[in-house]
Amino acid sequence: MCDVMRKEDIDLAVENNLGLNRDFYRSEPHTYIRHRLSNLMLVAARDEELSQLLSQGVTFGFVSITPKEGAAVEYGEDQRESAEQFVALEAEVLLHHATETLLRLFMVHAGLPPCPWLEMSRLRSFRRFKEILQKRFIEDSGEDRFSDVESVFLGGPKLRDSLTEPPSEEEWAEAVRTVDQFLVRYAANLLDGAHLYNAAKHGLAVKPGEFGLTLGAKENPIVNRHGMALQYLEVIDDEWKKTVEWVETETSLTYVWMAAELMEQLWNVGRHRYTGEGGNKLNVWRENILQVIDESTHKLMGDGPAVLKSMSENLLYYRALEEE
Repeated sequence: MCDVMRKEDIDLAVENNLGLNRDFYRSEPHTYIRHRLSNLMLVAARDEELSQLLSQGVTFGFVSITPKEGAAVEYGEDQRESAEQFVALEAEVLLHHATETLLRLFMVHAGLPPCPWLEMSRLRSFRRFKEILQKRFIEDSGEDRFSDVESVFLGGPKLRDSLTEPPSEEEWAEAVRTVDQFLVRYAANLLDGAHLYNAAKHGLAVKPGEFGLTLGAKENPIVNRHGMALQYLEVIDDEWKKTVEWVETETSLTYVWMAAELMEQLWNVGRHRYTGEGGNKLNVWRENILQVIDESTHKLMGDGPAVLKSMSENLLYYRALEEE
C-alpha cells in the first residue's frame, strides 16, 4: 500500500507483527457499524416509542436528559418529520463511513501484508485513498481484482476445500463476482458522494427535506421525482451551485447492512489467517441479491421514464455587461 518507505518504518522490528495482529483482530468494526445501523433503524421505525421513553428522562452516569419545560406531550407531525430528516441524513453519513471502512479493510488485506493494522494506519491521505479507488475499482477490470477478492473475503481455494460442504466451482466464482460488484458500487458511491459527505461532516452544512419536481404532462410525466432529499452547496467548474440530491434511505440502509456482512466475513478470514483463531464459516453470496436491491431501488425513484438523481442551480454572480 505504501509507495515510499516512511521515516517511522525504517528498522521497524518484524517481531511487532504477531502482537499487533492479535490486538487488531480483537476488535470488530462490523459490530460498531451494526450498532449504529440498529440505532438508526429504531429512530426510523419506532421513533414515537423512543420519544415516549425519553420523555420519562434518561440517565447514564452523571449525564441526564430530561424533557424541556413546555415540551409537547403528544407525539406530533413535527416530531415525525424531524425524525425522517435525521434518518435520511444519518443514513448517508453512515453509508459513507461503512463504505470507506470496508474498502480500506479490503485494500490493506489485499496482497497479504504481514500486519494489516500498520497498513491501515499508513494510508492516512484521503486524496491518495481516492486515487487508489479510482484506479482499482473504476479503471481496472474485475479480473484484476478477483484473486484479491477471493483471498480476502473467501479465504482462497484452500479454505473452500476445507468446508464440510464446499460450494461448486460455479457457485464459488459467482460469489467472487458478487462481492466484487458490491465493492465497485461502494467505490463509485464514495467517489461520487464526496461533496455531500463533506458538507454533512463539516458543520452539518446539509438541509434535509421533501423536494419534488415534475416535468411533462401530469398524466404521463417525463420526470416525476418527489421525496426526501438533501440540499447542499458545492463548487462545480469554479462556481458555487446549490444542489438537491434525492436519497433512497431504504437502499442506503440495505447497503450499510451488506457492508457490515462483508466486513464480518473479511474479518473472520483475516483473524483466522493472521492469528489462527476463529472458524471457517463462509457466506457464499449469489448475484440475485444485487438484482433484488436494484429492483427495490427503482421503485423508490419515481415513475417517469427518466430518472432524476439530483439537480443543481447556480448561485448569482455579478457579470460585466458585454458591449454590443
